[in-house]
Amino acid sequence: MTIASRKLADALIEARRAGRLARLTPDLIPVDIAAAMRTQKVVAEAIGGSIGGWKVGYTPDAIPVAAPIYAHLMHRSGATLGQGPSRRSGIEVEIALLLGRDLPPRPGRAYGRTDILDAAQALLAGIEIVEPRFPESSKPPFLAILAANINNGGYVRGEEVRDFRGLDLSHLRASLVIDGRKVHEGVGGHAKLDPLIPVLHYANTPCDLLGGLRAGHVVTTGTLSGCPYVGGAAKVVAEIEGLGEVEVEIKP
Repeated sequence: MTIASRKLADALIEARRAGRLARLTPDLIPVDIAAAMRTQKVVAEAIGGSIGGWKVGYTPDAIPVAAPIYAHLMHRSGATLGQGPSRRSGIEVEIALLLGRDLPPRPGRAYGRTDILDAAQALLAGIEIVEPRFPESSKPPFLAILAANINNGGYVRGEEVRDFRGLDLSHLRASLVIDGRKVHEGVGGHAKLDPLIPVLHYANTPCDLLGGLRAGHVVTTGTLSGCPYVGGAAKVVAEIEGLGEVEVEIKP
């Protein structure tokens, strides 16, 4: 591990323990994806963060990556959550998979979409809470954000839907209501059209150092609704066609 990666990990560990944002300077920015993933591992181990799930996505260069969602940040619908140290919470409506079996690396035998569906015990509607880990003035580059678990501040999961084979995941209607005001409603909306594509890409090219996609993990696939931010208390209700409703209350 490089000195820079170690210093960034120390800054993130100290910030999490103190409940504040981590100071970021240019010399702390990871040099590559591997360095960012090593930082994820060091931070998780230092704070005792067991893995409850993953958020999958891409670098700006379209390389598949993932970040752990700690088990203590995974909540059931109806939870009340406090705001993080940024005092700004991004709200994303997402489709997630509850894995019924592991998706280990499989060199030479790529996973297909059917394999991902077969590994899913259930699908569910979810709300990801996005919490910046660095001061906005620092304008962190993506590799720093990746090292900080892609700014995951929590995940609120709805009911498990096991009869999901008939759902057209690319064209489900999703809505988001914040404090009684509908801020999003639309059909589809995922950046890759099919929400399973990021899971498929990451399963075929994993790079984490925390054990990968395991049975019992919730794997969330990316926003259907953009990422509006709330700056204080808020009541949030999301619904995805065929997957049901999920809600959370945020308090300062």
